Amino acid sequence: MLGRMTFVLSFMLATKAFAQREITLSEFIRKVSAQNSAFKAQDKLQEASEQKRADAERVSSTEVFSDALWASDKSPVLTPNFNGTDRQSRRLTLGLQKQWSFGLRSRVYGFSDTSLMRHALAMPSPDMSLEKRGGAVELEWALLRNGLGREQRFQREALEASSQGEKLLAAFDEQRLLVEAQLLFIRFAQLQEALQIQTELVRQGESLVNWASRQVRDRLLESVHQSEAEVALEARKLGYEQRELQLESLRQQLFAVLEERPNGLRVEGLNRLETQIQAPRTLGQRGDVGAREAFLQAQKADLSLQREAYRPELKLTAQYQTFQKRADDDDTQRCADPTACATRVLGLNLAVPLDQGTQRRGREALSAQLAARELELRRAQVEAERDRQLIQEQMQRLGDQQRVLRTLISKQEERLEAERRRQKQGRATTFDLIQAEQQLFESREQLLMLRGQRLELLTQLKLYEVRS
Repeated sequence: MLGRMTFVLSFMLATKAFAQREITLSEFIRKVSAQNSAFKAQDKLQEASEQKRADAERVSSTEVFSDALWASDKSPVLTPNFNGTDRQSRRLTLGLQKQWSFGLRSRVYGFSDTSLMRHALAMPSPDMSLEKRGGAVELEWALLRNGLGREQRFQREALEASSQGEKLLAAFDEQRLLVEAQLLFIRFAQLQEALQIQTELVRQGESLVNWASRQVRDRLLESVHQSEAEVALEARKLGYEQRELQLESLRQQLFAVLEERPNGLRVEGLNRLETQIQAPRTLGQRGDVGAREAFLQAQKADLSLQREAYRPELKLTAQYQTFQKRADDDDTQRCADPTACATRVLGLNLAVPLDQGTQRRGREALSAQLAARELELRRAQVEAERDRQLIQEQMQRLGDQQRVLRTLISKQEERLEAERRRQKQGRATTFDLIQAEQQLFESREQLLMLRGQRLELLTQLKLYEVRS
């Protein structure tokens, strides 16, 4: 009966393994990158980060502007006979404007201006009009606040650094998701091989129960030996079922990452994974630290931009307009020479805040914010470096532990073979054989755990990999 149960269990395991398809690590990572919505979101975030870079370029870009105005003024006047009862104006302006990096704002444009006066009865003609056309240049130069274009420079630096930070953070999050997916793959492979070892342990237990039952029937052993073998077998079956449940749970997580419907799945073993997962050639700072540094630069520029608001405002403005000759019967007849008919404007504007105490507190608060952000970055750098050193130290210890454990397994295999020879000679007890098998199984499972942990640590080092 036990022999038939053993055959049925082995057949079920073989059938189940045949029904499951095997997936390689490279195929798994490729499918996750292509199918998982979280990775697609990170790709879109990297594309979206270019929007702020475009805004930074737009700060000092040249713009085309156009103004169109029509007005009709029929309000009462003191002398309607001379000023008319309806005064209309039409103005059209077209030109270029630009904010320069050194604080100068310029506008160059051409204009057409028509003024119409109607119902001026005391004038030679009751309806008179004047059309002016020409070009103009306007300049505005900030001397204190935004001196030398500091506001534009800080605004551009903040946008560019923020764009770089978002791009680096999206790339780090994508790498982190890949690392988490690979860690899940490694744990699945590790548990998959542990289940195979447990399956072999169950088979050995069934073989021991069959042997003990034959010895009891032949009155060579007491029934207590058969009971010991049966209890050990039940414990091993329970261990098999627990690992099978753990493996099924990991399988569901793998399919959740792949965003596929669950079905049979096997992954390649640790031996093949150890040839594929290698330590990065060049290690640097963790990707999120680089993103933090970029965000800190953006915050510095933003705080400097806010600090500019506490400066006095001093602006120098200048305007020059020249007009073209339109007709000989109005005032534009003297505009043949551009310098003879022109408008020149020069102005100076100064604004100084009176509440200097508020200004001082504001500047001190901005300095405190900047110091706090720098301390946060320093803490993140220290933590990332500590984690990297810890990973490398753990890898070194795992290598030493694996060498010791492999030597122990070799000795335990020799002991198990010796116990089996003693069993055939009738000199070994059931307990001795069970104990030898169990100790060998535990050592092999521990070796699997150490190998899996080493692969996990190598995978985590990818977060520190310097990409070209």
